[in-house]
Amino acid sequence: GPRDLQHLLGKGGTTLTPLRPAGTALIDGERYDVVSEGGFLDPHKPIQVIRVEGTRVVVREIGHEPQT
Repeated sequence: GPRDLQHLLGKGGTTLTPLRPAGTALIDGERYDVVSEGGFLDPHKPIQVIRVEGTRVVVREIGHEPQT
């Protein structure tokens, strides 16, 4: 079956491609398909995994708080 990606929850990584909002990130030395929570993200940004929904890995940029 599909890989369980729950172990990625809370981990940090780096975007390899732009996230628009889907793209690729490097987490623990492995490439994963991820989705940005906040829309567009540039490559080579520090990210953290905030949700895992099956095989969908949702990330947000570290140090970037949403505007209230």
